[in-house]
Amino acid sequence: MDSEFIEDLQSESAFLSQDIKELGNKTILDFLSAPVQNGTAEYNQSVYDMVSNSSHEHLSVRIIYYLDLYFVPIMVVVGLLGNLISFLVFVATYMRRLSSSVYLAALSMVDMVFL
Repeated sequence: MDSEFIEDLQSESAFLSQDIKELGNKTILDFLSAPVQNGTAEYNQSVYDMVSNSSHEHLSVRIIYYLDLYFVPIMVVVGLLGNLISFLVFVATYMRRLSSSVYLAALSMVDMVFL
């Protein structure tokens, strides 16, 4: 009786380890595209292929490309202008008498260097 129990445990262990390996190779898209049948989610290769080959991936790549192409340079220019104006305000006006203005002017300079 014990040998049958041990064999059952070993076979279940083999199935579980295989399931865990397969689970480790799946992505979130696999889980989202798997239909629910009989209370369990089964992997559906055709749905995965259809979703992964769709234009959604291409659209997201194009969006990221255009953000890098246009948005980042605009943000750098706006950031440089804003930091330059704040530096001039903290240094050239009556605010330079305040000790906090020295720190804020230094912060704007460091921020410009970082940009």
